Amino acid sequence: MLHVALVGAGNRGRLYADILKQITRDVRVTAIAEPRLARREQTADRHGISAARQFEDWRSLFETLPDGPEQAVIIATGDRDHVDPACVALARGHQVLLEKPIAPDVAGIRAVQAATRERARRGGSLTVCHVLRYDPLFRYIREVLEEGVLGRLLSVYHAENVAWYHMAHSYVRGQWGNSRTSAPMILAKSCHDLDLLCWFARSNAARVAATAGQSVFTGEHVPAGAPERCTDGCPVAETCRYEAVRTYRDGVPIKQALAHTGGLLGAAARFALRYPGVARRLPLLARYSPWSEWPTSTITDDLSSEGIMHALRTGPYGRCVYRCDNDQPDHLEAVIRFESGVGASFRMHGQSSEEGRTLRMDGTEGSLHARFGDKHEVTIHRHGAKTSDTRRFRSAGIGHGTADRALMETWVRILTGRHPPEPPDLAVESHLLAHAIHESTQTGRAVSLSEIRDGDS
Repeated sequence: MLHVALVGAGNRGRLYADILKQITRDVRVTAIAEPRLARREQTADRHGISAARQFEDWRSLFETLPDGPEQAVIIATGDRDHVDPACVALARGHQVLLEKPIAPDVAGIRAVQAATRERARRGGSLTVCHVLRYDPLFRYIREVLEEGVLGRLLSVYHAENVAWYHMAHSYVRGQWGNSRTSAPMILAKSCHDLDLLCWFARSNAARVAATAGQSVFTGEHVPAGAPERCTDGCPVAETCRYEAVRTYRDGVPIKQALAHTGGLLGAAARFALRYPGVARRLPLLARYSPWSEWPTSTITDDLSSEGIMHALRTGPYGRCVYRCDNDQPDHLEAVIRFESGVGASFRMHGQSSEEGRTLRMDGTEGSLHARFGDKHEVTIHRHGAKTSDTRRFRSAGIGHGTADRALMETWVRILTGRHPPEPPDLAVESHLLAHAIHESTQTGRAVSLSEIRDGDS
């Protein structure tokens, strides 16, 4: 059995640990470092981790770990706390799974990159959690490009469509709402997508020009009479779709999103929205009253109705979305020129009716259209052909659950020597591209990637 130490038991850390438990008995989480007692104990209990293997600080945990690649480490701390544990783990030759982004600044990214190159002499590996790269749909697109089905790739249009409720939760009220205390949204949210663009172009970026704006969640849009918190008696509570109690305690936005999906889950969501009182009394649906899944699971460890309401009255998630300290853009457009000559247009916006990605590629021999989200499908149009070819993939409905699982399955193969580690320089390149785009939005000028690669920032 290969042992894994979990550093950070937040939403992503717990998810990765749970997927490992589901997919293999050969790799097991046997130690944990997490400063929040409730999360530490809940995760330890779920995975059978003894009290002697539970730590508040990652440094204390690392003192107990043996050197070498037989020890694996998942690092899923806050964005600004990735660099030190990652560098130490790599220096000791561990197999590291690192939640994205690698670091919020270029100096931190370079430090992890240097540690990754150094670890080549000691064994171990680094896998950055750019999970979309592992999804079957995107891997299929990569195969199409490698096989030359589109001929020589010329241009790419890629849109990251962030659902309105996700934008409000994570990038207005949440821990990524302010770039000065977290990371620019283009890095925190969209390095997934920039990683895909670099992967598809099979080239480093050369130059970018970008614009961004904050147009929705600003003080000028505060409804008349709205208080600082949704729990303080807002006069527009019944009509505001961002109202915190319905969002977190009742889970209305997620149920609305699920209602558009198929299967039993979609049917259950539709029933719960139409008959909430009845749903609370049915055994199979009562577990979702109050709502305890994402995003509510990220705002408090006490997921009782009382615990959720306490979090809304005292924490950041109960704030009026128009009265927060957020500075992240709710729409961004970037034009990217790759060294290979491929041109790409990237768009991120936070007012989508549904979560997902849309993609178009044009080459000398054909075009490709793809949707990733509620619909998972790729359509290829060959120039001059009378018909097109469409391939559909299984969808997780909301989010990238299929990709999360595919990532962990690949990581298990890396840990057990059945798959080579992913080249970490590709992940680094997407991060540098994110910083170039952010700089372009701030300065209003086109930015050469050589400025970022060779600069001192």
